[in-house]
Amino acid sequence: MASGHDHVREAATKEGQLKVALGLTTTYLILLEGVPPGIELQALHDELAALPGVQEVHDLHVWAITSGQNSLTTHLVVKGDQANLSLIEEAQQIAREHGIEHASIQLEEPGLVEEEHRIHPGPESQSPAGS
Repeated sequence: MASGHDHVREAATKEGQLKVALGLTTTYLILLEGVPPGIELQALHDELAALPGVQEVHDLHVWAITSGQNSLTTHLVVKGDQANLSLIEEAQQIAREHGIEHASIQLEEPGLVEEEHRIHPGPESQSPAGS
């Protein structure tokens, strides 16, 4: 018959195994440069696309450098008169609201987009509809 101490040890062992499994999953996503857990790629894409003057969002990459340190790169297609520092600052603020500390935003004029490079999801995500 198992004692109360055995149940405590068993629970502690299972908790430890779960922590190891979760740590390995996080490490796996980091090494594959996958989209970090908790980042909603579609929502992020849609918010960037809704910025004033943005005609298109492409080459959207989100990954973790290490656990809890997320990065983003993307290209925003804007007309020449809309390309300014405040647009980059607004895009970086959206990234911060999604838990992304470092964001590199490239502004482009229409016509520079290659059709096949719209969005690059990690292994656990899907590309946004219509992208």
